[in-house]
Amino acid sequence: MTQADAAIATKPWFVWHGKGGKSVARIKALDDALLARAGYEYSTLWWNLQRVSGYIKNNAGTLVNYAARHRRGLAISSSIAESAVNLVVSNRMAKKQQMRWTDEGAHCLAQVRVAVLNGELSPGRLAKLAKASRTGIRLSCHPP
Repeated sequence: MTQADAAIATKPWFVWHGKGGKSVARIKALDDALLARAGYEYSTLWWNLQRVSGYIKNNAGTLVNYAARHRRGLAISSSIAESAVNLVVSNRMAKKQQMRWTDEGAHCLAQVRVAVLNGELSPGRLAKLAKASRTGIRLSCHPP
């Protein structure tokens, strides 16, 4: 393993621990050291280091300390929930389903679910939806 490989291998540790500023400083130091190599600034490594450094710099204030969350037994990923949602939605959107959702219907259903979870679905809005359902009037999924 080269010195550059070893230096690159430590960068995820800083990001995992929510230390974006230190990660960017280490990437900058590595970049400065590698600039002494002829042709380095035209290499894929240079381009990738610039991109990852810019991304971490722009998002350093919002990096989550995943190590601390992991130690406390908190979730560090929403992949299980996302996978379940994708499975349900893809099954309902499949062309071979008899009662498949339209794109608009799936979008509206998602908005209603978010409104319920956020406590934003008022009794007045529910009454309007119920009345529209009885009379056959089609309401927009966006509240006025």
